[in-house]
Amino acid sequence: MSWWTDITATQFETKAKCMSDQYSTFAVKSELTGESLGYVNGPLTLGESIADNGGLRIAFQAYTTYMRKNAINQKTYVRNQFLLEASQSTIPRNLLEMFPTL
Repeated sequence: MSWWTDITATQFETKAKCMSDQYSTFAVKSELTGESLGYVNGPLTLGESIADNGGLRIAFQAYTTYMRKNAINQKTYVRNQFLLEASQSTIPRNLLEMFPTL
């Protein structure tokens, strides 16, 4: 017997499929040669992907809380500035769509 309601289970499955589909589009390349090795197996890595994204969400919340309380050089970072910097890294581009409350 599941402790989730049917609605909760459906919402989870929908979001999990979205994440699995997204990760399945990520190319894997050799660090040595740059050669394409294929794509991430989204369904296989789903549990780790969910955990990693949860950790990223918590880290982002801590970061924004800290930045609100502590101006650096009379400047505080805002969400869009963080995302501009993050978009140049390996963070999934549709992170905000997946977690609209960030």
